[in-house]
Amino acid sequence: MRDILIDGLPVLDLLEITPSTSQVATWLNCDQSSVSRLYRHTSDTLGLRFEKCNGPDQAQRNQEVLSSLRQASQLLRLQRGALRWVGNPWNSAVLAAAIAPPPLPRHWLGEQRTLELLRQHVIDLAVISGLDVLPPGWEDHPFPFHFGEWVAVGVVRYPIDLASHPDHPLQRQAQLQPGDLAGYPTPSGAVRQFPVLSQVLAQLGLRPSRGHRSSPATATGSTRKRLGGWEASTADCCHVVPSSTLHRHVLAERLQLAPLKLNTGLRDIDLVLLRREHQDNPAVQRLIDLIRSTYLSHFGQLDGLDWL
Repeated sequence: MRDILIDGLPVLDLLEITPSTSQVATWLNCDQSSVSRLYRHTSDTLGLRFEKCNGPDQAQRNQEVLSSLRQASQLLRLQRGALRWVGNPWNSAVLAAAIAPPPLPRHWLGEQRTLELLRQHVIDLAVISGLDVLPPGWEDHPFPFHFGEWVAVGVVRYPIDLASHPDHPLQRQAQLQPGDLAGYPTPSGAVRQFPVLSQVLAQLGLRPSRGHRSSPATATGSTRKRLGGWEASTADCCHVVPSSTLHRHVLAERLQLAPLKLNTGLRDIDLVLLRREHQDNPAVQRLIDLIRSTYLSHFGQLDGLDWL
């Protein structure tokens, strides 16, 4: 009989990260039918009623039992140095190419889902952009920065600017004022996912568009579909998108993006987010060092970055 803690629980955890049993089978190096049997057996044995309900597969009962087992499972991962972690849609490919084991592919854009998975002990840390996660006033604090149950280990700070296709009409203006942006669309869907950024865009006069249909090349998952729509919008000469030197560097092979001559006054930070009690774990520290060195080797030549 397969062990629930060692074999069954990872299946439930990974199904909260991706809805695809075939993807979970690939991660666990087993067949899809084994994944289905394990998740049903674990759910039935623990009385979890693990199923989809307005979102990803989750336990509908006995959450306290599941939480206790997940804490035990996380302690085992930390002791063994087999950390489970995610990046974000902008940095995951860079991190995956340099670090083993790589970050798990994520199927969401905003960071509220990331916080849920960290809080539930499903993942151990995340490399994210902090603008919509950190509390107000974070710019004045040194890093590592402790807030609530979290510790944020800073990697790099950078300005957020606005960008467009190089042939966009606004690119022909030597200097822009916020009023010049009125009426130009920005990709929709950011209000719920990125509330701080969305508020700034609204103050600048940008209006959310109705989005674009994903191109076939990017429509391989929910996050890829949304990113595909974002990429499609940047290919026209109408949309204006929030951007940064980091983002444009990552997307340079796929997109033509040029910054507009307007200072938004907005800064963001890429950071490693984890629970306070795990900050001093040796495996966590080793992974943070690898993340820092990967960022430096990939982005260190770019201008306008504040390394932490």
